[in-house]
Amino acid sequence: MENNIEEALWKDYHDLDDILKVISETDDRKNGLLEERDKIRNELIKLEQSRNEMKIKREEIAAEDKRERNRNRVSYTQTIATICMGLYGMGLTFMFDQEHTITSTLGRNILNAFIPKFGKK
Repeated sequence: MENNIEEALWKDYHDLDDILKVISETDDRKNGLLEERDKIRNELIKLEQSRNEMKIKREEIAAEDKRERNRNRVSYTQTIATICMGLYGMGLTFMFDQEHTITSTLGRNILNAFIPKFGKK
């Protein structure tokens, strides 16, 4: 639809331009035709400005979407890394408990931090 409007404006502009070429300088209607041509030119400029603004808004939205996806990736990566480190620590704790080393107490403390305490209020 926007192209139809632009085409109609350009057609009217060129039609007025052709009429102005034929009309004599002394004709009273020439000033009115010049004003009408200027109005059409202003509408074409407004149309181009709105098109540029829409393009800029789309680019801003695309850039914000890209930033949001990057933030989400970082958040997911941090969450996964935290979970992996916790599971690794729990695995090491179980190995400590199997070997009956001095660090078993430390391992139990790590496990207690990760395993919820049932029945305690």
